[in-house]
Order: sequence, then structure tokens, then C-alpha cells
Amino acid sequence: MKTSLFILLLFFTLNAKSELLVNSDFDAEWDHVDSTGYIYEPDNDNSNLGWDFSERTGLSMSGTAWHGTAIDGGQYAFIQRGTKSNPSSISQTFTLLDEAFLSLDFLWSSRPKYPTLQNLLVTIDTGDYYYVITDFLADTNEWSSESFELGNLSAGTYTLNFYGYRSEELVDDIDLAVFIDNVSLTAEETRVDFASMSNIYSVSSPFHISCFLMGGLLMRYRKRKT
Repeated sequence: MKTSLFILLLFFTLNAKSELLVNSDFDAEWDHVDSTGYIYEPDNDNSNLGWDFSERTGLSMSGTAWHGTAIDGGQYAFIQRGTKSNPSSISQTFTLLDEAFLSLDFLWSSRPKYPTLQNLLVTIDTGDYYYVITDFLADTNEWSSESFELGNLSAGTYTLNFYGYRSEELVDDIDLAVFIDNVSLTAEETRVDFASMSNIYSVSSPFHISCFLMGGLLMRYRKRKT
């Protein structure tokens, strides 16, 4: 084998990425109990979806009363009417067998025909700490993309969380929601120290999520996962 070809193959081997999530595009089939084309808390009746859905979250096909169209023409997840004291969420637990460098990509959209007043908070729960990846106002009903390099995580079990919440001052009947689609969490050879990632900070996992949401921005220190 020529040296240049061997080096190229070695490069792709060392940098090969592996997908960590099950049903990362939310397109796995689920039991349809009616003709609405959407379902709340589908993990209660469907074991193949990979994700855990809290109250006020679920899956929708394109062209339903949610007014959304999946980016790939299939299905998307929705997170509805969460508040700081009681956020709605979808999550998935994954396991790293060895230390790896993680990257996260996903698409999001605010619910069309409704106010864009829902925030989206994304974290990874290590069991000891919540690592905040991003927290922003989902302010457009056009599909938008987010991409983050999370750095190195050691072997262990983690949970990826998507939280939806709005201001406590808003009246309850404002039917806010944010959509999520095409989530990709990939692992590859370690290459960057986790503590050097500037967009990530941590707070202690035992905090109730409402305390976490209100106090997290005041605790912008980072701890390395050992």
C-alpha cells in the first residue's frame, strides 16, 4: 500500500465519528391512537423511540395542528408550555465506553402562528453536574441549526436534555412551543480538553431544575469531568 493512501486511511480511522443517540431524527414509528398525526408522551406506549418525554411534550408528523413541517419530511419533537419552575423536557441517556470528544448538532423552530416566547435550554447531566450547552430564546418559526463542540468526556453514563420554558409572567393559555429535529450527538477520538470549551459551564446536579434555570447564569465556572 502506498504511504500516502495508508496515511489517508489512518486519518479517517482515527477521526471516524459514531452516533450515540437512538432515533436521533425522531422518525421511528409510533402507535397512532387517532388521526391527529401527533402524540403526547409517546414513550408511555412506545419502547422503540429512545427518548423520554415529560408532560406537554411529544411527536408530530408534518401538516398537523402544530403547523410544523419536519425538516426532512418525516416527524419532529415538540416541547410545549414549560415554565422556569416546571419546564417541559425531552431527554435521552447514553453511555461512553471510553473517553471521547463529543459534538452536538440539532435543528429547532418556534411553533408557527404563535408568539416566539419560549426558551430552549440544552444540558448534559453527568449525575454530579449539569453542563449547560446553550440557553436561548427560540425566536423564529423557521428551522434553524445549532452546532457545538462539547470537548472530551470520560467513560460513563450521561443524559442529554432539551428543556422548554417561558417567563413565569406569561398567562397559562398562551400555547407556546418549540420544535426539535435531527439531533446528532457524535463521539470521536479525544482531542480537546473539556475545561477549555468556553460556551459550557456547570452547576450541581442535585439542584432542582427551577433553581438551576434561575441561578445557572450566576455560576459561570467550569469543572472538568474526571
